[in-house]
Amino acid sequence: MEQAHLYQPVNSSNEIKRLIKLSIKKMSPTYLWTGSDKNTIRVSFYEGGPNPYLLHVWVPKEINREEFHNRIDCYFNVALNDANIYFKTPCIGSTKDGLIFQVPKKTYKLQRRKKIRLPLLDIMDVLVQFPDPEFNFVTLHRPILDLSEGGLSFLISHFEREKFKKGTTIDKMIFSLNDIKLLFKAEVVYTQELQEGSKFTGVKVGVQFSHLKVQDKQALCQNILDLSQKYFSDIV
Repeated sequence: MEQAHLYQPVNSSNEIKRLIKLSIKKMSPTYLWTGSDKNTIRVSFYEGGPNPYLLHVWVPKEINREEFHNRIDCYFNVALNDANIYFKTPCIGSTKDGLIFQVPKKTYKLQRRKKIRLPLLDIMDVLVQFPDPEFNFVTLHRPILDLSEGGLSFLISHFEREKFKKGTTIDKMIFSLNDIKLLFKAEVVYTQELQEGSKFTGVKVGVQFSHLKVQDKQALCQNILDLSQKYFSDIV
């Protein structure tokens, strides 16, 4: 998946202001982080005054606000009902309630599907391990192309495609991501030849998870959120 398909730019100042006002009205979950610290802080926007070019942000009292002063590498992720909004903007000061930022000139919208796919191979190399569908005594290791809470895709060579027909069940797939190790069954839902000019060559195999434990799914969702923020920080 190309980054342009993941993050759609929003350049209209009126639309950006509308999205921010909507997040205030809906009290949307909002996260702040900086380029040097990928740990996110739960914050919220609020109506702070008449200046339409200033963004007022409440932050928890235990946060040292001075660490944000004059920083230009501040990033936000706002979870609206139909999309996540990402943007980068400088911090220009603070108030008794929080911090003040410039209203961004550009934001990026990540459309909210039931299961958002993260282009994992653009961020890090992770191999998924599973038995060869044709020869079960052989263990295969293939790079994961993209990842969601409901499934993943991995890369194979052209001559392997016949092994991964739609509906094929893979009984034991394993991969590790940061601090979690996932073990699950999966079903092949499609195979797709990668287009000429793509970053990678070969065939993309998409699988859907089954028998994934609830706690593993929750941990996976958190990792996807963290990695999507890192990915956004790297491309803007």
